[in-house]
Amino acid sequence: MKNLKIIIFALTMVPVLVVSNVNAECIYPKKDFVIPSGTNSTKDEMLEVMDKFKTLQADLESYRSCLLEEEATIPTDAANYDELVSMIVKKHDGSIEEETAIAAEWNEAVRAYNSQ
Repeated sequence: MKNLKIIIFALTMVPVLVVSNVNAECIYPKKDFVIPSGTNSTKDEMLEVMDKFKTLQADLESYRSCLLEEEATIPTDAANYDELVSMIVKKHDGSIEEETAIAAEWNEAVRAYNSQ
C-alpha cells in the first residue's frame, strides 16, 4: 500500500516537473524602447530605434527557438502532453503577434519620418 502511494505521488509530480522545466528555460524578451512618431524624429533617433528593434527581433527568434527545443523535450506519453504543447504554441504565436505589431508601429514611424 505504501509503495502504491509513492507511485501515485511520483506519477502526479511528473507533469508538474515537466511544466516547471518548460517555463524555466525560455525567457521572453521585453521591449525596452519607445518607437518615436517619426514626424519630428532625427535620423540618429530613428537609427537607434532600428538597432533596438533588430535586437528585439533576434531575441524573439531565440525565444521561439528555445520554445521549440523545450517542446522537443516533452515526453509524448506525458499525461498532459497536449496542454503543454498548446501552452508552447500560444507563447510562440504570441511572440509573433507582438513582433508583428511592433513592426507595424515601426513601419508607420518610418513612413512618417520619410515624409518630413
